[in-house]
Amino acid sequence: MRIPSLILCFAFLASAPAVAFLLPPLPCFSSSLQTVTNTITTSSRFSSSSSSSSSSSSSSSRPRCSPLLSVTTAATASSATEEAENPSLTQGVFIEHTDRYGMVYHSNYLLFLCRALHLTLGRHVVTRLDNFRFKASARLGHDIAIDVRPKAGKDNTFVTSIKESETPHTTFITADVSAFPLPERGREGGREDWAAYTISEEEALRKVVASPDKVMEAVLWTDELGVHGLLTPHAVLSLFERGRSDSLGGPDRLEELMDDGYMFVVARIDGYRFDPSLRLEEGEALQVLGRFKPKSDAIVVCEQVLIVKATQQIVAQALVTLACIGAVDGKLRGVPSKALESMNMGTT
Repeated sequence: MRIPSLILCFAFLASAPAVAFLLPPLPCFSSSLQTVTNTITTSSRFSSSSSSSSSSSSSSSRPRCSPLLSVTTAATASSATEEAENPSLTQGVFIEHTDRYGMVYHSNYLLFLCRALHLTLGRHVVTRLDNFRFKASARLGHDIAIDVRPKAGKDNTFVTSIKESETPHTTFITADVSAFPLPERGREGGREDWAAYTISEEEALRKVVASPDKVMEAVLWTDELGVHGLLTPHAVLSLFERGRSDSLGGPDRLEELMDDGYMFVVARIDGYRFDPSLRLEEGEALQVLGRFKPKSDAIVVCEQVLIVKATQQIVAQALVTLACIGAVDGKLRGVPSKALESMNMGTT
């Protein structure tokens, strides 16, 4: 049985149980997310990219859900040419995309972005993800618009956003994404060149590999492999999520924290890197390594690395910032001592 999610649109745990529609919406969380976003000023230690915050509206009116995917031109494009070159994918949020609160699970935002990138690049591989900011909560029934535009002066890099497609056009996430089209000739062409854009050699990353606070064992499943046998971005973020869940003691401990009034939300992701040159096969033994550091009483920074167990080769990495909030009011709360101890953060 999959681990149920505990938190709004980008849960600390991943799943979309069929009972999601039975639970009431939590409108306080959307405005709380903006507060969290404005509070956090962490810069990536795995990437030189920096963030530029923009304001967003709080939770919108009652969502409406489109039954089908559709492709439309970007409403904010400055010219007909720009509209033609940067199509916007519009779709509804369904139960399959959500957690137990009817909020979009955090890695599904990247899934949506990959669908929009497909319209621009065709089959592609995402190698970098920076400045991924969660600003408000898309929820069950929303119509969302996914915008993908080339970033000026940056080859293969796109400025992306996901917004509510109707007024007030609430911004849910923004991110810079680097992606490359996949060659028709299959798994070989180009993969070594793409690696130059991915894995960092920074000391912080090496410390995670050399002396992680937590290690989670994982096995690669067929459904986690996409085009040309590449691990999908959605699968990578889900593996990192499982690693964080495991670090907190698993579902039982998370239920205890929930009962005590605590939840953790993913507030931002920086320095996501994926190495497409590695050949991974079904059944491959992987490890999720993690180091956890308190940024403040309510903020935890998670340095996470995915490696091949047999060779210690780095498959992917990310810096994930979590915020601890109240389960009822959605306001920032100090991380409880039992959570600090589980993530080996009793001392800094």
